Amino acid sequence: MRNIIKDNKWYVTIVVAFLVFSIGYKLYKENNTNYTNKEVVNLVLQDGGITDGLIELVDEFNLKNKDVQIDFDICDKDYINVAITKLVNQRKIDIFQYFDSFLVDKEEISNLNNLNIDYSKIDNGAAVKLNNEVVGVKYGSSVPKMIINKEILYEAGIKDFNGINTYEELIDIAKKVKENVPGVTPIGISTANEEDNSMMIGMPSAMNSNIYSTFWNYKEGKYTFDETAKTLEMYRNLYENKLINEDFNIKDSKTILEDFTDKKVAITFNQYYNKDFLMENASDMDITLQNMPVFSESDLNKRYYYSDNKILVIRNYDKDINIENIDNHKKAVKEVYEWLMSDDVTSKLIESESNFASFNKSNKINKSKLEFSEFNENTNFEHEILDPTIFMAVNKYYIRDIFAKLIKGEDNINSELIKLEETINSEIENQKESMKVNLDMYKEQE
Repeated sequence: MRNIIKDNKWYVTIVVAFLVFSIGYKLYKENNTNYTNKEVVNLVLQDGGITDGLIELVDEFNLKNKDVQIDFDICDKDYINVAITKLVNQRKIDIFQYFDSFLVDKEEISNLNNLNIDYSKIDNGAAVKLNNEVVGVKYGSSVPKMIINKEILYEAGIKDFNGINTYEELIDIAKKVKENVPGVTPIGISTANEEDNSMMIGMPSAMNSNIYSTFWNYKEGKYTFDETAKTLEMYRNLYENKLINEDFNIKDSKTILEDFTDKKVAITFNQYYNKDFLMENASDMDITLQNMPVFSESDLNKRYYYSDNKILVIRNYDKDINIENIDNHKKAVKEVYEWLMSDDVTSKLIESESNFASFNKSNKINKSKLEFSEFNENTNFEHEILDPTIFMAVNKYYIRDIFAKLIKGEDNINSELIKLEETINSEIENQKESMKVNLDMYKEQE
């Protein structure tokens, strides 16, 4: 028998290959038939926590829905290039994550009212408005938290740790860590990118002023920076006394978090969408999380959601008037968009630690049962409603570099902030003629 098989091995190989092909083709044909009988909605998102949780939910949707099929495309670092290519060349994109003012300038996104999107369950602050038109929803938001390694504090002689409420208390603890735990950076911070800059400098500066974490002044209708002077002076003091990492403007907050879990940093700051890293690497560490400190407990201390909002938008179908059955397609897009915002999907994403979902005002999930549940605690946090920053080309890298120089003591803080304000607002003024955004609508009305 063995010799027969050996002598006819090519024949056996061909037969097996044919059978595999036949079965595969049958399955493909069945799936493809079901697929082509449905209206296909293209969902394109950047890889991240939300996408991890959505994969299974999208599969469930596709199995249950007889009329609509979601084609879910998850992109890594090439997300922006993929999204632009699909928008400009292929048009195979419907719901996607907002990424640049280019989308507004080129009129690539829809007014959600044009598709009759029901966003009655959406928190008003989570609706993203271009002037008076709702063009998206902040599908994923988070709040910044301070993360503290209590083991290192214990080594530093702090036996009865009761939390850190003010920056003065933070500095006192940092000094004790430096004195008693050599080789450990007391405080790890990052201003390396727009989001980290917003968290570390924008958030503290916005607590008792009329600016948001993006430095947009909603009272004056322009960018102002004098409110950051106190924050920058504090960081300069920390830098001069070697209480923060020297490479704060190079390392991003995720890398600092890695240093924290390696026990090279005692205290750091981060946000919900890096929570999974802590779950994987710090579950056996004695750590605590709390809100960022304040300068004085008697102040207003306004708190805002983190600026890294994962905003879901829909492509502008006014450019597709010649496409067959466009009205049926828009109905399918509406169904999928509202499904993404539904209580059922929201609850499952929260329970699976995949999304913060601050947009949903009716969700009643018991977040206290979640691991590192402090990341989900958002009492008294607000959305930055009157902020036009995402719709404009603001030179965020220039702002970051000026702040880094000031923290390192290279220039006078007050005089440089005056120059910075003049430069940024002058750049915005030069854009006004071509901008789609009306800045008067992002100024608080008296």
